[in-house]
Amino acid sequence: MACGAGRTYGASLPGLLAGTAATFAIAELDGSATRKIRLLKLLVSGLEATAIANNDLRLTKLSSISTGGAATVATAVPFVSTNPAATAVFRGFTTAPTGGGVVVGAIAVQKLSLLLVTTNLGTAVEFNFQLLPAASRPTLLTAAEAFAIDFNGATPANAPNLDVYAWWTEEPLNA
Repeated sequence: MACGAGRTYGASLPGLLAGTAATFAIAELDGSATRKIRLLKLLVSGLEATAIANNDLRLTKLSSISTGGAATVATAVPFVSTNPAATAVFRGFTTAPTGGGVVVGAIAVQKLSLLLVTTNLGTAVEFNFQLLPAASRPTLLTAAEAFAIDFNGATPANAPNLDVYAWWTEEPLNA
């Protein structure tokens, strides 16, 4: 399946412990100063240690990247080995950001059902834009912008253990 124009990258955050103060970004794809970033796909799955939980999972566009908190930066992997290093940054927060992260609006929302470790895993939530024409995919044009996943402003009752990954393309700014 063709992912579209541009160089394609992926990054994952396995076992992301978002905590119970995750009212802001859980994971975030930050834009680039030198490339146009087009989101292809973002997927979240996970489990709970203490109680089953159903959460609204929201994909937002931010006019400024999140600041503060504690973040883990994922390794961006080129889908083609001859591609240069990615310029976008994918990171997950283990302590909620304390600033920035100004939400422009929600692009999509789905329910994320998190089951207990002792039962089967809940269903994954996938935000997939690969079938849209390249020019219609969610796009970041500056390093200040970002796409973020959050719990729609709610605080989860229990600390979830999440697996999150993102796929994106990077194109010249004038393309």
